[in-house]
Amino acid sequence: MKKKYRASISDSGSIDKLIKELEVYKESLNDRTRMLIEALAAEGIKILNAELSGIPPYYREGKDGDIETNTGELVESDGKWSCRIHMSGGQALFVEFGAGAILNTSVGGSLHPKGAELGMTIGSYPDQTHADDPEGWWYTDRWGESQHTYGTPTFAPLYNTSEELIASIYEVAKKVYG
Repeated sequence: MKKKYRASISDSGSIDKLIKELEVYKESLNDRTRMLIEALAAEGIKILNAELSGIPPYYREGKDGDIETNTGELVESDGKWSCRIHMSGGQALFVEFGAGAILNTSVGGSLHPKGAELGMTIGSYPDQTHADDPEGWWYTDRWGESQHTYGTPTFAPLYNTSEELIASIYEVAKKVYG
């Protein structure tokens, strides 16, 4: 629904009224923008949780904690709204970018679309010593049990979420702006 704003140039009262109407409209746009960011954050968390639910639990669960999803606070800075969607937990980097050459690609490579750009390649994690071991490696899980692994495949849940969220912006904006 389009709204037209009109004023008579020769009538100062008409111009004052137009200015007030435009100020109200500007404020409503600010409110709607905040609502759009909140709606996109909620949609992003929904997408990310769906992405994570498709990953086997033994990749999401780590001795340093299971992967969790969060939204940061909605923040306004210089009239611009933002909100960050993130995941945390001991396995978060491995689930996003992969670990181990056997399940991914050679040391120094990355199957993640942004892996090399972000410096997150196979063998680049601090203290990683088994990236190219064809036998995999053993580790102790959080229950004290010895486990064998060949690494973690690149699942890229955050990257996939961002791509799906970008594709859904129009639909979400239609709901917010009507």
